[in-house]
Amino acid sequence: MDTPESSATRLRRATPALVVALLVLAVTVGQVAGTRAVREQLPDAHRTVATVLEVVEAPAARSAGPPRSAVRATWTGPTGEPQVGTLVLDGRPDPGNSRTIWTDGGGAPVRVPIEATTAGLSAASLVLLLGAAALLGARVWTTTVEAERDRHALAAEWAAVEPLWSGRGGVPGDR
Repeated sequence: MDTPESSATRLRRATPALVVALLVLAVTVGQVAGTRAVREQLPDAHRTVATVLEVVEAPAARSAGPPRSAVRATWTGPTGEPQVGTLVLDGRPDPGNSRTIWTDGGGAPVRVPIEATTAGLSAASLVLLLGAAALLGARVWTTTVEAERDRHALAAEWAAVEPLWSGRGGVPGDR
């Protein structure tokens, strides 16, 4: 006897394809969100390399958190002109060390923009979480509907057979 597939079975069979589609969507959203976050945060930010000329102020020996040093450094601005100024860098850089910094359109140092990776991972995680919740909700819902349908069908079949089975209804063909 050929029975039609239940919606729960169809959903179970489609789940791997839905998971792949969800992963592709999450990666795409993550890429777009990461790129957009950096552009919106600092639209004219430029990455450049600063070379330490001298340490102006070494980090305090008992300061809380990671050590940071004030240094005099040189770097190239976005238009190619050399810049010299004081920067606060993580760690204990020595003269001659190079570090990546971010500058504005005029070559002045600016804070580090949010990492595109961090923004992208946050957005992708949110998409995955919401998608997984929707997929799980759909599976639970279809399974519940199928179980309720089966319960009603069994109750109807039992209502038809029970009087004969219990002896209350007479034997078929006894009329």
